[in-house]
Amino acid sequence: MKRFLLPNAGANLKNTQVAIALSIAECQKLGVQDFIVVVGTKENFESTEIGKLLGNTAKILAKGDAVAVDSEGHKVRLESLATIQKLHTARVVIALHLSADHIQKLESLPIDVLIFVPWSETEGNTWAAKWAAETVEA
Repeated sequence: MKRFLLPNAGANLKNTQVAIALSIAECQKLGVQDFIVVVGTKENFESTEIGKLLGNTAKILAKGDAVAVDSEGHKVRLESLATIQKLHTARVVIALHLSADHIQKLESLPIDVLIFVPWSETEGNTWAAKWAAETVEA
């Protein structure tokens, strides 16, 4: 598994945008169109900072539908920690604001690329050190 860390503390929309751009680049390398954003829970996603930024798109994602993110056909889906564990494949995943315990659960899944945007800088650094993740600055 290829791992990336975007150092982060709290709600930082720029880091989320960089994570999306990195996901698209990794999808292109793998020859896939879709990537997944994983959050702790889908409940109240629309009221989070990223949900507010996305506006109506957040509602679509929260319902489980994929949303196009560029003109090349790349799409993003939203999954919770519980729902992603039921999927058979998830090639490129952004772990958005998950705790250290939650990110550990993703480590056991068949993921090709994992991009971690932590809520806590300490948790992100600990995870990156453990897994030799590449740090990407926004």
